[in-house]
Amino acid sequence: MKRYGNLWQQVFSYENIDKAIRLTFRGKRRYNEFKEIEKNLPYYREQLHEMLVNESYTYGEYTVKHIYEPKPRTALVARTFPDRFLHHAIVNIGEPIWSSRTYYHSYACIKGKGTHAAHRQIAKLVAGYNYICHLDIHSFYASINHDVLKQALRRKIKDVKFLRYCDGLIDSLNFKLNFYCCRSMPSTTSCFMFELQIKFLLL
Repeated sequence: MKRYGNLWQQVFSYENIDKAIRLTFRGKRRYNEFKEIEKNLPYYREQLHEMLVNESYTYGEYTVKHIYEPKPRTALVARTFPDRFLHHAIVNIGEPIWSSRTYYHSYACIKGKGTHAAHRQIAKLVAGYNYICHLDIHSFYASINHDVLKQALRRKIKDVKFLRYCDGLIDSLNFKLNFYCCRSMPSTTSCFMFELQIKFLLL
């Protein structure tokens, strides 16, 4: 199995940082915290670059957010700067690697898929059946074994600095099992889900 290296240099390239900034700002320019960052964007751009080059970033505390629709649940939200920008910078480089190991019928947070594509696929799969069984993994994000997830990442990635960032991000998610999800967790879980599905099929 091919393992990818030399990723960290791609992460802190200005081209990737600019892309991360664009993606982080998408749909959020109306919020005050983003307006403040936009006022002095060159400064924040340089800060992101220095944090990545020197590995001087720190993982911030998560904000607890209560959601009541369509059902009551609790979510964790990452701080805006630098966390959300850094996560996009990582996912920009890691996503092509993780997506190659993602189960085909994973739809959340994947380019070209999403909720509407999932609805269309479900409609095709259930057509002609009178009964279906709806299953879900309770508190999926909260119940992921960190060591197993890290091992799954290492099967495809060998860049030490890239893995060090991912390890820190994974270990920053120290929350109880009653939390529904974490909005800051990027597509690393897709890699884990691939491993989980393979093991399930082999049972």
